Amino acid sequence: MSMETARTILHQLQYGSTHDGTKGSMAMMCWGVNSLKAMSSGLAFKVQGSKIKGHVAIEYLAGHDHYNVKIYNTRKNLKEHFEGAYCMDLVELIDSAVES
Repeated sequence: MSMETARTILHQLQYGSTHDGTKGSMAMMCWGVNSLKAMSSGLAFKVQGSKIKGHVAIEYLAGHDHYNVKIYNTRKNLKEHFEGAYCMDLVELIDSAVES
């Protein structure tokens, strides 16, 4: 399940968009996404954004059908934590924390 969940989250990010219409795949390039890794219930990756350089962890909460998103700096200090995010909000939430 972990690889399937990670793949689904990646697709949701790629095909999502920000509120201004920027496609998720373009936003991910702006964030400098690299080192993608499947987690037991989600996806993690490194970012090199203009606001934060560090790690993003997206955890899928199956029973609730939404996500928790945690964003850490390079020293692994938690900088942002979003609970209860829906797939259509993922790109905007991450973009606002990492890049905008």
